[in-house]
Amino acid sequence: MNLGHIKELLHNGNEIGMHSYDHDRLNFMDYPELTFEQPDIKTFRNLQLAYDCMDKGGNTACILNAANEIAVDKFLRDEIGFLEISDLIERSLSKVSFVQKPTLEDYINTDKETRALALEYKN
Repeated sequence: MNLGHIKELLHNGNEIGMHSYDHDRLNFMDYPELTFEQPDIKTFRNLQLAYDCMDKGGNTACILNAANEIAVDKFLRDEIGFLEISDLIERSLSKVSFVQKPTLEDYINTDKETRALALEYKN
């Protein structure tokens, strides 16, 4: 799968929406031999960033989500490379104000602050 194919999948996914899929749910009981391995968090940096956000708590998941949305949009517009998605998210997590016990207003402000910072990101 090349980056062009990934972009096409992401773009088509955005067009059809999350609830428009015409397929049955995967029933894991139909696959008793299914096995899993430890994820490669060095290759898939966003997974480690998500784990870090779960550990830290507060508004970090909100930062990660907002930064990811901007990063994917920039990638689809050829403004950043695929590997820079993680760079943009990591930068946002390190620069946006951390709130340990966020209120709804804190989440709204975090989202705005993160998106503004992420939009400024240049490769």
